[in-house]
Amino acid sequence: MDYIDDIAAASFFGASYVSLPLQEARSSTEISMRLKTHRSDALLLLAAGTTDYCLVVLEGGALRVRINLGAGESELSSPPRLRLDDLLWHDVRISRSTAEMSLTIDNIHTTRLTLPGRFHELNIHYGVFLGGMGDFTEVFLGLLDNFRGCLDQVVYNGLEVFREVQEDPKSADVYAVEWECSDEFDAPADTAISFIKQGAYVAFQDSLPRTGGSIRMEVDRDSSWIRETELSVST
Repeated sequence: MDYIDDIAAASFFGASYVSLPLQEARSSTEISMRLKTHRSDALLLLAAGTTDYCLVVLEGGALRVRINLGAGESELSSPPRLRLDDLLWHDVRISRSTAEMSLTIDNIHTTRLTLPGRFHELNIHYGVFLGGMGDFTEVFLGLLDNFRGCLDQVVYNGLEVFREVQEDPKSADVYAVEWECSDEFDAPADTAISFIKQGAYVAFQDSLPRTGGSIRMEVDRDSSWIRETELSVST
């Protein structure tokens, strides 16, 4: 697969993920990315070792970095009341030199943290994960929602992750990712949606009333529209 320089973004659909093997031990960490999402809770990036890790997540619309260099977990958060789940592009930069760590959002908002302990190498054995972890269970970090939205220009310690994956697809595990930022995420309610993988589904939070109801849809299979399909449910 050829990498297209002017299309560096990728779409993640709530079950998608990218896993790239990587082994390294470094006393500095540099992570940068752009993100666009409406999801308030999601895994963005995980660099995982047997005990060490660096985890970047959204929680309640805020961005949090959870890092463990062997002396226990520390957390660095975006400034209060700053939300990143507004379907706008946001720039994120995480920088660490030994124990000193900073998080900068949109080149404006910066928070800082001093990490505990005497040893400050981040030892990575399993690699870098984006959007979700797939079947990876070696490090348990709690129940983390997969990302839904767009990621762009993801760089981990100088490694351009999307470029690496596209230039050598056999080196990575990629599931249900599209190599562009889909219009689907901020499309109006009457825009068609796609089911790009076997087993894909839509779930509605609001349940049908006790008296039953109906769901109306148009279905396109093999570019042949079956219009005004209606499903009735009675209780």
